[in-house]
Amino acid sequence: MSAATRLTDKTTTARRAPLRTCISCRLQGSKRDFIRIVRTPEGAVRADPGGKGHGRGAYLGPVQHCWREALDQQRLNHALRTTLSDSDRQQIEAFIAGLPQDPCPNQTSLPGNEAP
Repeated sequence: MSAATRLTDKTTTARRAPLRTCISCRLQGSKRDFIRIVRTPEGAVRADPGGKGHGRGAYLGPVQHCWREALDQQRLNHALRTTLSDSDRQQIEAFIAGLPQDPCPNQTSLPGNEAP
């Protein structure tokens, strides 16, 4: 294979978009399918809907189920490598209240959870 052919082959290959994983339900998808939560360099933990905040981040589904489970099961502490303060927890709870109460998309796709 000539160098020109190899160059042409490389330029025609499409790049795949990176996948993100919900730390609660383990559903994979694009960055736009999730809401990012971040631990800032100052140590504060907050929701980062734009996904551009500086610091250690994790992704959660855009429904209350995923956020509540991550909060209750200490998954946020583990993923962000921190311990949530009471004020961080209150801010996250206020953010959760504004999310839809829809079931987790991953839970509805499991066998036995189909709609009748």
